[in-house]
Amino acid sequence: MEPFNISAEMTSLLDSLGAELPAFIRLQQETLENGPANDERIELYIYATSPRRAHQKQNLAIKLFKKYEETGVLRTLNEAIDVMLQNLGLVGEHITPGMLSNFGVMLGTRFNRTGSMDDLNRAVEAVDIAVTATHQDHPDQANRLSNLGNQLKTRFHRTGSIDDTDRALSLHQEAWRCQTASPSARIESARLAALILASQ
Repeated sequence: MEPFNISAEMTSLLDSLGAELPAFIRLQQETLENGPANDERIELYIYATSPRRAHQKQNLAIKLFKKYEETGVLRTLNEAIDVMLQNLGLVGEHITPGMLSNFGVMLGTRFNRTGSMDDLNRAVEAVDIAVTATHQDHPDQANRLSNLGNQLKTRFHRTGSIDDTDRALSLHQEAWRCQTASPSARIESARLAALILASQ
């Protein structure tokens, strides 16, 4: 995927993520100072010293997230988010929509565990930027549109914002119209749109 230029909105998002910097710095320092304690620490040590860190950190974050989905261990999810955040800082202006979309999914998942509105709001921001930066005919656009719709619908249930649920409906409908998406993705988007309509 081709990189895109950093916008003022992106800069604002990255600034807001600065509060997480101490967490991933501690994660890396513990590994470098104390040595690896398990498989994930070993991988983090290797990735922290590799010239291909950006690509490897992305893969490590996704691997940790999948492990969280299997085990439900919150610490693993936190590490996945820390590594992904570190990777966003590492790649700088070469951040891709896919990275932001993955980051948003991870934050949204942590919200479901902890109820942190900060995580949910940042998930919406990250995926919103990913959607804006993705070409309309990109095969992943439907999934990203639906992802954003899901995050907004979740926020509606917490805040009661009609704007969020209206936009969620619009996003799912737009995802259904994506001709380059897989049939299953389009069907799922249509189903989600129908659920919102049925609840109104």
